[in-house]
Amino acid sequence: YQFISVFDCAEAARAAWKAGVPNEAYNLGSLNPPPVKKLLGDLIRHAGSKSILIPTPGWAVKRTLDLLDLLNMPIMDPEQYLIADEDCVLDVSKAGR
Repeated sequence: YQFISVFDCAEAARAAWKAGVPNEAYNLGSLNPPPVKKLLGDLIRHAGSKSILIPTPGWAVKRTLDLLDLLNMPIMDPEQYLIADEDCVLDVSKAGR
């Protein structure tokens, strides 16, 4: 999972437009993304927070988020949380060309 800046998205759209291929699909992200645990730990330290990371069972989190979505109180889009506990690395080389 990677966080992508709106500025990165805008720059990618501009670069695609300049290359004459605005109607293509591109995966944006790092070539070597860090594990989520490291990413979140670094964010907590950078913020100076005393928060701690607690591993939770993916199935329990998914069902809780499903229920909140069903009650019309979503805190995440299903597209995000349904794959959050899976290794999913997309090819970003096309965006680099």
